[in-house]
Amino acid sequence: METGSPRLKHTLFLALAILIPLSIILCAAELTTRYFDPQIRGKQGLQNPFWAHHPTRHHALKPGDYADTIWGIFFHVNKLGFRGPEISKDKPQGTMRILCLGDSITMGSALPEEAVYPRIVEGILLERYPGHRFEVINMGVSGYDIEEEHLQFKEEGLLLSPDAVVVQFCLNDVPSVEFVDLINPLRELDIPGKRFLLAHLALARFLRERYNRLGLKNAFLGVDHLFEMDPESPQAQRIEKGFSEYETRLREIASLCRKRGVRFLLLIVPHRAQFDDRRARYIPQKRLIALGRESGFDVLDLVPLFSSLEKLPYAFPDPVHPDPIGHKIIAGAIVQWLESGIEDIPLK
Repeated sequence: METGSPRLKHTLFLALAILIPLSIILCAAELTTRYFDPQIRGKQGLQNPFWAHHPTRHHALKPGDYADTIWGIFFHVNKLGFRGPEISKDKPQGTMRILCLGDSITMGSALPEEAVYPRIVEGILLERYPGHRFEVINMGVSGYDIEEEHLQFKEEGLLLSPDAVVVQFCLNDVPSVEFVDLINPLRELDIPGKRFLLAHLALARFLRERYNRLGLKNAFLGVDHLFEMDPESPQAQRIEKGFSEYETRLREIASLCRKRGVRFLLLIVPHRAQFDDRRARYIPQKRLIALGRESGFDVLDLVPLFSSLEKLPYAFPDPVHPDPIGHKIIAGAIVQWLESGIEDIPLK
């Protein structure tokens, strides 16, 4: 016992010398990642106070003014439940109305209202066409995908008598599909306690996001074959089902517009990670552009415009939402599309 006791003490001391600094480092890493963690920010800033229960779409924006939120911005939801100034349900005579449907990108998470593309589009049109009336209505709601947007358009959008409709797309909008499904088929590691760790630790979610991105820049490692998706796998079938559902709902919105003589545009906003995917294999742009040609509606792909910039227009560390520069680029592209057929819409 006498000879073992010093060894035991030495072992315990060595273990503490390793564990204590390691614990401090892990705690510091957890606190840092919690500060930037989108899930924690979502719990604090998206569901409360902006969301209200909706009988058919799960949730919608709750009318009211919200200031000094987690985003530190003033947030106004009008009486119709859209972010922006008050408008009437009936379109004023001589007014051109453009509806912008989408998720948190269109809604403008973390951005003041004047920096979000629907408001910028309206400002450009009013400046270029003095004496005419324009209303660009921001119908974006954080967390929406094509299912909710389709219902929202049928339940509320058509009642607003639009002259043009813009539906915004991002990889997060495909039903039952996450963007990481498209870049890392091997993402579902079987780790004991994984659900608990992901639910409670921001650091675990950060490490998962890093692992998920292994499918992006792998060409130089020579391990491309490890990230090939089996077309018969459950994941591949789920992705195909999600895209098929998206295309079906999109066709229905476009068809409703066509029947009423309303111009329709699909606006594709790329995910930041898509610019890192050297294989360029899972980018859905080509598929959606082909769908537009087949179904007879316009598609605006922002990849070329974003790629032409020295710095990609995304707010660090957010890979989903464009920054104010990105929204200006989006607005300019939409205005150009509108002007290409503006003579077909009465402005008197």
